Amino acid sequence: MCADFDISKLPRAAEEAPRPGPSLRGRLAALDMRLFENAAEKRWPGAERILPGLSRAANHGVLWFAVGGALAATGSPRARRAALRGVASLALASATINTLGKRSG
Repeated sequence: MCADFDISKLPRAAEEAPRPGPSLRGRLAALDMRLFENAAEKRWPGAERILPGLSRAANHGVLWFAVGGALAATGSPRARRAALRGVASLALASATINTLGKRSG
């Protein structure tokens, strides 16, 4: 047995052990909620004209295809790869939902 070991210095119960801080997921969820509440409390003059059109543009992925097209048009290889990955992800997600998700309900 080791003479330097002192069992009395060990935590006696789980509540004495150090507790981990909030998880990253919990902190991100709290931040998301604070941002949402902050935006919901504000008056946004002119938003009534812009947001319905923006919402319609998002239908069927049109908005995201437009963003991908704008990225690809920049000519940057990195932007083109990002656009391709985004459009491929959108296509895969749409195909998955339309074939599996809608039929399972």
